Amino acid sequence: MRLFPSLTEQFYSPLTPVDLLHRVRTNTAPFFQFGWRREPFHGFVDEDSFKIRHLTWYTSVSTRPQIRGWVTSDGASSTLCLQHRLPPVQFWFGIVMLFGICLFMIGIIIDTGTSSLLPYLFPLGVLAFGLLSVLAPFWFAVRRSRMLLMQLLELEEAGCDVASSAI
Repeated sequence: MRLFPSLTEQFYSPLTPVDLLHRVRTNTAPFFQFGWRREPFHGFVDEDSFKIRHLTWYTSVSTRPQIRGWVTSDGASSTLCLQHRLPPVQFWFGIVMLFGICLFMIGIIIDTGTSSLLPYLFPLGVLAFGLLSVLAPFWFAVRRSRMLLMQLLELEEAGCDVASSAI
C-alpha cells in the first residue's frame, strides 16, 4: 500500500468527448447542494475536464477519493485520463500524527533509558491502525468509483497505470 495514494490511469471510450462529459454532467450534483441526491457523484464539470467525488454511505468524506478527469479526442472516440487522489488533509494529518509518535518515542527513551522494544509497540500499533483506517477505505472507494465510471462512460483500459505516486 502507498502512504500517500494517487492513481492515474488512461482509458478509451467509444463516446465522443461531448457525449462523455454530458454523461458525467448528468450524473453529477453540484458540490454545495444539500439534501439527498440521486446522482452518484458530486463536483464540477468543465468543457474538457471534471473534478468529482463519489457519493457513498459507507465511507467518510475524508477518505473519498478526489477524482479528476481529462478528456482528449481521437476523432469519433475519446481518451480519458483519470486521477484518484487522497485529499491533502489526510496527508497532513498523517504527518502530524507521525511527528507526535516520534516525539512520544523519544520521550520514552529519554525517560526510561531502556533499549527494550516494549515501549515502541503501542505507538507503532497506533500508527499502523491509523494508516489502515485511512488507506483501506480509500482503496475500496477507488475500486468502487472506478467500476462505476467504467460502466457509466463505457471505458476500456488502455493498459497499465500511467503514473502512481507515493510519499
